[in-house]
Amino acid sequence: MRFIARFAKEQEKFFEIITVYDERVVKERLNKQNPLLISISKEYPAATWFERKISDDFGISMLYSTDDRPLIHHESFPKNIYPMRKSFQQHSIAYNGVDLPA
Repeated sequence: MRFIARFAKEQEKFFEIITVYDERVVKERLNKQNPLLISISKEYPAATWFERKISDDFGISMLYSTDDRPLIHHESFPKNIYPMRKSFQQHSIAYNGVDLPA
């Protein structure tokens, strides 16, 4: 079965993970209090980018991921800020600065 994409969607009481394959679509529900998702990146390496994006945007932790680095958040991006969550209210994010080597 060929992997196509993986997305997250926040519902009122849970996160919905949608994984699209060429032959079917799989939907999973995750607890909003402690969202953990089992990575499929070992079987489908292309899923790594989708999972890293989901983690950055929603704060969903990936179990057994082959690469858990942030995808779009740089090292000085504030911790515990997930811009795709419905609870996100900020219009701007304070710059934390980066110490540059001399």
